Amino acid sequence: MRMCRFRTVACAIGVAGLTTASMLLVQVAEAAPVRGKRQPKAPRTELAALPQPVRPAPPAIAAPAPIPPVAVVSLGAQSITIYSGTDIVAKAPISSGQPGYRTPTGIFSIIQKNRYHESNIYSGAPMPFMQRLTWSGIALHAGNLPGYAASHGCVRLPYDFAQRLFSMTKMGARVIVTPEQTSPVAFTHARMPTPVMTPYIMTASAPLLTGSALTLAAAGSHSTDAPVERLLNPVQAAEVEKRRATGAAADAAQKAKSALDAATTAARESDAASAARVELDREIQFYRDQNERASRTIAAATNDEDKVQALATAHALDEALDDANAALADTRKAEINAYEQSFTAARAARDAEDAAEAAEIAARVASRGTEPMTVFISRKEGRVMIRQGFHPVIDGEVTINDAQVPLGTHVFTAVSASSADASLRWTSVSVSDGGARGVSAAAALDRITIDPAFAAEIGKRLWIGATLIISDQGISNETGKGTDFVVLTK
Repeated sequence: MRMCRFRTVACAIGVAGLTTASMLLVQVAEAAPVRGKRQPKAPRTELAALPQPVRPAPPAIAAPAPIPPVAVVSLGAQSITIYSGTDIVAKAPISSGQPGYRTPTGIFSIIQKNRYHESNIYSGAPMPFMQRLTWSGIALHAGNLPGYAASHGCVRLPYDFAQRLFSMTKMGARVIVTPEQTSPVAFTHARMPTPVMTPYIMTASAPLLTGSALTLAAAGSHSTDAPVERLLNPVQAAEVEKRRATGAAADAAQKAKSALDAATTAARESDAASAARVELDREIQFYRDQNERASRTIAAATNDEDKVQALATAHALDEALDDANAALADTRKAEINAYEQSFTAARAARDAEDAAEAAEIAARVASRGTEPMTVFISRKEGRVMIRQGFHPVIDGEVTINDAQVPLGTHVFTAVSASSADASLRWTSVSVSDGGARGVSAAAALDRITIDPAFAAEIGKRLWIGATLIISDQGISNETGKGTDFVVLTK
């Protein structure tokens, strides 16, 4: 907030993927009742053991992140499948939108979670373990499963499955809704983006991150302050910047508070100086009034004794008035000086508050840098765009060969990093959109060229959990504040 001050200062200082650490074997024997309603038994959930993530430990690579799972909803099969890499973690039946309330297909992410949600569209209908996909009302939640599509657009899940899924997910978890069953496959291609590693000098007085694999001990340094250079992956570099920016924001906030305190003190002193001058003005006016009264008394005196006494009183008043007038000059100078100091302090407090706000914004931006990024290449718009932490970052032009020919819709997820060179391992999911059947993910990438400078911007933010989306579609109107890219395919 902004602070202003004229004479008297009045001041007031009036946030992708499922966490695989929590992924247990999910078993749904039958759909539990919702709010006392009886449900038919659901088919037993298919199970698969979650593979242990690879944990490379070279000093140039961070401690491995969990493999970011992807949820694939098949409307045709009326099922949801959770994948970790290319492995199935869990699978359960669903009930999607009935005719007239079709569940939209496309690429979504979880943008809100509410354990005890009620519909604000359908008369407060219960939506336990709600995980929102769009702000217009599409969500995953526990509900009745009659064995066919019966919802008003949401994806109903078996109660036990919805409860477990809710505990496994976090904001930004990727959800793909398709007409047909599809699944991730391992993917490599020479044109896939690569992360940019950042050199960092560590010393005992400037270590990297608490709990990170990149500590002095892990780096093999035995000297108390011997510098050790290590390469940081984009998330580590973002963590370093986040800590720096957070510290700078805290310092700026403290400076703003100190400046505000100083401005408040200066304002009080200015008020006191003004009050002193006003009081002296009153005193001078009093002496003048009394002097005039004494003059009238002298003129009206009928004897020498009264006249001498009146003259003495007038003389004393003249001296008091002279002293007061002399003091008034000093008082006015003090008042002007106090006012100028108050104004200067108020302006300094305003500037410090502006600096604190800017530092706080920079800290929030730095914090978003630690979140998985999403890159969207749209043939319709002819642009490549980046969002991170549900905020737009940057966009630019992209070159697509044979731009009039469909590319299809493909979702690539960075699932792990090589221990040798920090290159990323990817999976891809090709989504049926009715316009580019048979176009492979590799064939789509073959036709795309990104400017090297923009590719470098991608590399600065690219790490495990990142998503690359290629589609013939443009940005959906569901994409906006508090969302990742929402791409509707039908």
